[in-house]
Amino acid sequence: NDMVQHTYTTTFSYGADIKVTDPKGIVTLYTLNAQGNVIKMAEDANGLNYETFFGWDSENQLTSTKDPRLLETILTYEAGHLTSLTNSKSQTAIFKWEKDTLKQATDFGGATEMNYYDEKDNETVQLNPLSGASVKEYDTHGNLIWATTPIAIGNNLVMNSGFEEWNSTTNVPIQWLKTGQGTIEKSSASKNGNFSLKMGSTGYNDRAMMASSFIPIHEKMKYTVSWIIQTYNTTIADVKVDWYRDKTTSSLIGSSTWLANTKGLVQEWIKKGGRVVSPGGAAYAKITLLVESGTAWFDNIQMEEGTQVTDQNFVINAGFETDIYNSGWPDYWGIKASTLDDIKDGINIVNKKKGNHSLKLVGTSQNKYLGQDINVSGADSVQITFSGWSMAQGVFSGGGAYQVLLRVDYKEQAINNGQPDWFGADFNKNEHQWEYTERSVVIPNAFKSLGIYVKLENQPNVTVWFDEITVRASSVSNSIMSEYNLAQNNSFEYDLEKAGTPDKWQLYIQPNTSANVQWLTSNRDITSFIGDHFVSFSNTGGWTVYGNTQNEPLKVGETYVATAMIRTATTSGGGIIKFDLYDGSGNYLGEKVSKTITKSEDWTRVLVVLTYDEAKRINAAAISIKLSIGTLAPTAGTLYFDAVNWLTKPVLTQLGYDSSKNYVTSITNPLGYSVSLVRNSRGNLASVILPRGGKIIYGYDTLDRPTYIENQATNAIYQITYDKNGNILNLGFYELINGNMVWKSQMKQTFNERNQIRTHEDQKGNQTVYDYDANGNLELVSFPNNTQLKLVYDSLDRLKTKQDLTFNNSWAFSYDKNNNLTQVIQTSTSGQEVTDYILDVLIDEVKSITYPMINGIRRSVNYTYNANGQITTISHSAITQKLGVDAIYRYDYDQAGMMASLNGPNKEQVGQFYDEAGRLKKSFISDGTKAYNTYYEYNELGDLKEYRFETADGIILSREKHAYDGDGNTTIITYNDGSKHSFQYDLASRLTSEQKISSSGAVLTTISYQYDPYGNRLSITKNGTTTSYKYDSANQISSVNGAAGLYQYDQNGNQIRDDRHKYYYDSSNRLSYVEQANAAVAIASYYYDYEGKRTKKSGVW
Repeated sequence: NDMVQHTYTTTFSYGADIKVTDPKGIVTLYTLNAQGNVIKMAEDANGLNYETFFGWDSENQLTSTKDPRLLETILTYEAGHLTSLTNSKSQTAIFKWEKDTLKQATDFGGATEMNYYDEKDNETVQLNPLSGASVKEYDTHGNLIWATTPIAIGNNLVMNSGFEEWNSTTNVPIQWLKTGQGTIEKSSASKNGNFSLKMGSTGYNDRAMMASSFIPIHEKMKYTVSWIIQTYNTTIADVKVDWYRDKTTSSLIGSSTWLANTKGLVQEWIKKGGRVVSPGGAAYAKITLLVESGTAWFDNIQMEEGTQVTDQNFVINAGFETDIYNSGWPDYWGIKASTLDDIKDGINIVNKKKGNHSLKLVGTSQNKYLGQDINVSGADSVQITFSGWSMAQGVFSGGGAYQVLLRVDYKEQAINNGQPDWFGADFNKNEHQWEYTERSVVIPNAFKSLGIYVKLENQPNVTVWFDEITVRASSVSNSIMSEYNLAQNNSFEYDLEKAGTPDKWQLYIQPNTSANVQWLTSNRDITSFIGDHFVSFSNTGGWTVYGNTQNEPLKVGETYVATAMIRTATTSGGGIIKFDLYDGSGNYLGEKVSKTITKSEDWTRVLVVLTYDEAKRINAAAISIKLSIGTLAPTAGTLYFDAVNWLTKPVLTQLGYDSSKNYVTSITNPLGYSVSLVRNSRGNLASVILPRGGKIIYGYDTLDRPTYIENQATNAIYQITYDKNGNILNLGFYELINGNMVWKSQMKQTFNERNQIRTHEDQKGNQTVYDYDANGNLELVSFPNNTQLKLVYDSLDRLKTKQDLTFNNSWAFSYDKNNNLTQVIQTSTSGQEVTDYILDVLIDEVKSITYPMINGIRRSVNYTYNANGQITTISHSAITQKLGVDAIYRYDYDQAGMMASLNGPNKEQVGQFYDEAGRLKKSFISDGTKAYNTYYEYNELGDLKEYRFETADGIILSREKHAYDGDGNTTIITYNDGSKHSFQYDLASRLTSEQKISSSGAVLTTISYQYDPYGNRLSITKNGTTTSYKYDSANQISSVNGAAGLYQYDQNGNQIRDDRHKYYYDSSNRLSYVEQANAAVAIASYYYDYEGKRTKKSGVW
């Protein structure tokens, strides 16, 4: 097998061009610049001559590529780091760096991921596009010791959302108002905290209604409202949102629909929710709770707006720092007024706010501006904030505009007569040092791109400097339904009491000391992490903390997790977050404190975790906890806090290491289940012990290649042998019997001189042979059953034809210059079928597929895409011909790229919500006549915990609750009627038994299973009746209950017969024909396209 069978020659010749001739004689020419970089590549130079061009800068960094279709990609850099990538449709992905670490990555559609690092450049926080923050911690060696699942950073806009605070006079929860009849009570039956809201009604004329206080919101913005509920014989138990122009009831603009009714008897807490869109002119909202007939308990009311962090920036070269061509003008600011003067205007090195450069403009009586396109698209109601810095000499108030200017380009031509919208953020028209301006606008319609400009108009003999221009999505329409946040006013946005301090936070200062504690508004010098507000601690004389007013009772088995974003500018001391323990009389008993953050130039996330058992170990008398942020020691300098989150679930995945801190030895998931990893002296994995005790053992050769794998739970052993090049020659199957290895079977392989598989022999000695052409392309596959598949390639090694030599089927392929498929012709005994593909002229995306003729008609499907290549519309010619050109499927995505809705031509509708980890939380589906909601809940590992299917009016049709063992196997499914389905497994996670149990507890069905070492099922015993199976060396069934021949297989391993049917396959081992087992009676035929997708079926099976 190590002998050379063929000699393939590739020749190289050097001159003005490098000429490479491959073994098939095809020539590729490379043209180099003076630095040796390839500037042109000509493939099949003597034939097709497909040319690709490359551009380079003076640092030998690739700046552009132009492919054979002449589609261009542009790349820019700063300090050697890629800062932007612009595709052939002028869509730009943006990358921001701090030192050598990637801070921000924004994709073509505007979805942004942010990364934060410690002083050793370890990533401490990763913020996904859904604003879910994954927090990480490292040891002194730089090893990751724990990481969290994504934790939401958004702000719950609802005050007293858990109904913990009540007015003792009115017996109504604070920040809520009774607006109907019925009964309103404080209930101790709560999901979290000590109380919930109980509402009762005897019918329509006694409807119980509660309204929240006014909630500040943005107009034309999507919000998600969610709540926890239980009901007793309700007809209506629902939630809606009312919209107001100001904080008066007479300013009511309108109301949302009722969002998600709960009907009947629901004895466990369930989560409900819906999406609302605020109308134009709305500045405030109220949430209304309604119960009509029956009793309902509400808890954990949450209203969320899509959130982005404040240091995100879509502007490339925002500080005018780079000018790689030494033109005097900043890179990427390519929109230039013709009035600009190359001598007086441009990059300036004398005056700058930050970095080394600014942009200087000298005024005239004309309009001067410089701008850049921002190829970020978005749905309607996205809030964009843009800002900048400027310094001015000689500006006068009577002159023209002096501003940062935002351009918005709408997707629909009908909006604004096809013209862009413009929004300005003005600077003061007087002489000033560096001054900051900022403006936020809610974009009213879906937009395809933005533009940002600095502008100076009709200001003769004036000089201004601009720097640090930013554009960010401060509020986005993400489809979020995140975990409930126990912390009230968690991002310090509210001061409804006008006290100059954040509501729901109580300040505590160590006696006989002082501290400077401030409630801050985000400003030019220091910005919040999210929202408009945050808090600071400075020059503290001792411990100083803000305590959240939420008082959470300790519950058996619960885990409490709190995080906060913190930023420090200190010379001593540091910031913490902690849980405080209290007894029944409110006496302080102890605390659990996070690590202290002493140095963090950027925002970083601090975390503390407390379990019920840990709290009881600290003090057995503890019955409740509260959350605090601040410092525990005197501090010189300033600490900043924002985005506090308090959850009741475990989130940590923890890693353990060996004594030398070189290798991971254990991984413990958030539920406390651990996988143990044992290493040998060379660091190779010697064994893995799974949470329930299953063990897998590994052995290696002297080159550290795995040669031995033993599953102790099954006694199966696998031995691997290699050739001199590291290719696997033999896989042996053994069984451990009484401590001895007993050989069972083996699979063999051989390889050619290119290390490509030449033959594969299964356990029964059936051999598949692979042949290749001179360029290494697979050209012939010969299967054991004497069928063959032949493949032919063109001069660019693209598949030209694929032929089934046994059944006379073939496919011919055509391509464009970028290797995109443009046509497939399938030829068979029944004739030819043609499929055509049309590509977008600006990018390699399929716009249209025209399918083979059926009944004399060729149907086509047309597609459009968003900037990230996600399908936004699908139109099928058969539907549009029947219903009109607007009969298309429309897909909408949120700013994070998650599909938010789908609308079909027959009034079909789908709406979807996600959690902070991107998991589906709710889906709404309607066919135009009936509508249904489906809710999903997950455990801490992301496994489905609960599934609930409801009618639109809140009747639960189906409900499943899933439980799992330590290895992640489903152990119990509990249904809505109380019936159950239980499962048990062996240590190899193979199902060994299952039971179906009625709601009364009666066992309806019992099934048990037995296996051989390789996972073949040896027997099934159902309600006392056993069916036994035996297998051949290839793990194929050889007999059932002792009767051989019922199951038969061909030499390729395909099943060709059972007790009822015969099966036939094509040369690609795809099922093509089915007939009765004992008579030549056809049941079904199947047909496939070139990708193996089934395109047609005839018959009924």
